[in-house]
Amino acid sequence: IPAGRRASNVALISMHGPIDAITKRSLERRLNLAQADGCDAVVLEIDTPGGDLLATMEILYLLRTSAPANTVAWIRPKAFSAGTIIALATREILVDPNGVFGDAAPVQGIPVAGLRQMAAAERAKVEAPLLSELVHEARRHGWDEKLVQAFVAVDAELWLIKNTKTGERLFVDANDYETLFGTTPP
Repeated sequence: IPAGRRASNVALISMHGPIDAITKRSLERRLNLAQADGCDAVVLEIDTPGGDLLATMEILYLLRTSAPANTVAWIRPKAFSAGTIIALATREILVDPNGVFGDAAPVQGIPVAGLRQMAAAERAKVEAPLLSELVHEARRHGWDEKLVQAFVAVDAELWLIKNTKTGERLFVDANDYETLFGTTPP
């Protein structure tokens, strides 16, 4: 087992339901308890439809500053929106065999009216700090930056290409595709 994945004392912390300020305070309290118990790894069991953006950003900061480097997300059974963003802030993401995660594009919920599409300026204002955080996490954990950004940015289009000689896989956008192949992507 690689040194970064070894653990002798693991805390399992469940995050179920919508992500909000209560979730953040609960996670903070349980991380403190795990540290006091000498945990050298944390598994976040995530089952959420998403939630509040501010609470999510605070959780990202908490994971970066208070959780062990050996923190893993376990998607069981779903992690959408805020759940996906939180998972991307961990060292590794495990998905239950019947689990799903993804789509973290910001939306605006209005009581009684439900979800509404955000205007372009509103979306840009919300996306900018979120994308900055996700790129930071991608660099910290070795995730593909373009793929991580595509979870949030509505207009992102990516193609997965594979080097037939080395087997290496890479996500590319339209500009990269044209540079590599001299033609527009399919």
